[in-house]
Amino acid sequence: MKKIAAILSGILLGLSIPGHGQSGGNTQRPSSSYNSPISMPLPLFDYPFNAMSGYRQPGMGQSLYLSKDITQLAHSLVVTGFYVLPEDLGRGKKILTIIGLGIFDYVYLYLPPGASWLHEEWHRAVMGHRNIKSYNGVYDYNLFTDSISVSRVRDEDLVKLKRNHPHDFIRLSAAGNEAEIELSLEMRKDTFFSGRPIYYDNISWWFNLVNVWSYIKFCSTPAADNDTDRFNRREGSNVPKRDFTGLDFTAWVYDLFRPEEPYTARGVHPSGVGIDRYIKYSDLTGNEKRYLRLQGRLALLNFISPQMIGYNRFSAAPSFLDRPAHWNFAVVHHLTSFGYTVNTNFFLATGMYRWTVAYFNYRNYRNNFPGIQAELSRFPMGPAGLNAYLTTTVGLWIQPENQKFMTGRGTPGGFTRFNLSYPLMESFEIFIQPEIKSEGWLAGSVSLERSYQFMTGINYLF
Repeated sequence: MKKIAAILSGILLGLSIPGHGQSGGNTQRPSSSYNSPISMPLPLFDYPFNAMSGYRQPGMGQSLYLSKDITQLAHSLVVTGFYVLPEDLGRGKKILTIIGLGIFDYVYLYLPPGASWLHEEWHRAVMGHRNIKSYNGVYDYNLFTDSISVSRVRDEDLVKLKRNHPHDFIRLSAAGNEAEIELSLEMRKDTFFSGRPIYYDNISWWFNLVNVWSYIKFCSTPAADNDTDRFNRREGSNVPKRDFTGLDFTAWVYDLFRPEEPYTARGVHPSGVGIDRYIKYSDLTGNEKRYLRLQGRLALLNFISPQMIGYNRFSAAPSFLDRPAHWNFAVVHHLTSFGYTVNTNFFLATGMYRWTVAYFNYRNYRNNFPGIQAELSRFPMGPAGLNAYLTTTVGLWIQPENQKFMTGRGTPGGFTRFNLSYPLMESFEIFIQPEIKSEGWLAGSVSLERSYQFMTGINYLF
């Protein structure tokens, strides 16, 4: 179940943004040759996930890009709608536009394919990867509800998942927040490389990341048990109506510390029917409570980025480059199947080169493991005389052996992915995107095992 925070901070931040096209310290608009269009991929097929799930639900990449694309297009339409206001309103026009964006983003949280829908779809993707059926409660259209469930999950399926794939089971509870963090990061990358005004999307970043932090924070307090009791009373003996886990992060930390405990050890549901799925804060040990409170504090790292307060680009002219460059950075904290990771992402653009380089610190209970990732975005190339664009990403890591929380041993691994996009007409492209990954956790990749993925679809260039 997802508890959505009603947030005004994003709107207030939007009103303080220094300017629509400013770059922080450098207030000149970068040259148009630097800007690249926003690529809005729509993956039509994700193999093997769609084949395994009978195409009954989108994979992680499909839901992420659908949510991102619709959000960015909708923000542009909202801003365009406020262009009709008279110019003599001055700053008042900007204030009304930002308030309009804030109202839209708050309502859109509860509608597909907004951030709440995406949150639940990533939970569902982890279960779908193991052929477990479920239902996204966003489709009930209960606007402004205090909780949204992923329901219609059988107890027997959860028993098997915990027994046969305990680290998938741990990752399952954290996957919703993983989705919201990745959504905000992808949109910030688009804003940096395209030169899109920050105020278009900034409020939604704040909604998502404040929700990520506040949800973990709430789960690490005794007050969380009141909600769990209320959910149990409301659902009673109706097993299909129950959420798959209850409050995400009490469940995540409980199973992180107890990967080998049988799921049936949770006991019988208070109604006397089925398993008592929901873990309470009072069920946690002292170590588990402290670890969860630590994650609540670390989630604040997601706000460390100049973009969050309106600064999109900083100019630089490094000695090793013969042309101007622009840069920025963003810190990201994720909960994982073995603990957590903190990564620092650096964005760099110069000429045709658009780089995102990230350093990862993977952390289990007591040990740190390093990783690095580099992405070159939309590099123009012409294989066999074709006018195409290449995005290529490579990552290397050492992660805890077998994704274990308590081990001090690491296992090397990594992944490589490339996206080749070919124009069909002025604003549309067709793309293919294969990926090969070793064993390990990778944000947005549903499998923790060695895997191969192939996506294909269309791009809309905005």
